[in-house]
Amino acid sequence: MKRAFGTILIILIMYAVFIDLTNGTLPLVEHNQEESKETMTTYKYFEVTVKPGDTLVSLIESRGFFPEHIPIEQIVEDFIYLNNGISPEQMQPGQIYRIPYYDKVAE
Repeated sequence: MKRAFGTILIILIMYAVFIDLTNGTLPLVEHNQEESKETMTTYKYFEVTVKPGDTLVSLIESRGFFPEHIPIEQIVEDFIYLNNGISPEQMQPGQIYRIPYYDKVAE
């Protein structure tokens, strides 16, 4: 009886793995290409060669304006997006990075 139960359990697991690999368990989400093009063009940035001791904040402040109306988390996310997944902690001196630029808020 134990052997029959074990065999049925193994067959059930193999079937579940097969279904998961062929069909997937998550529904497909269609990605709207027009929407992503629009968001890609809304980023303003400037390119800079990083020197030893530079940080993301110091590079933004070097432009003469720090966007206090933008949360630092958003700035970091924008930096990561503009630099193909590289985080600010991974910046290396001598490399060129895209730094997000934000307009001043009208007061």
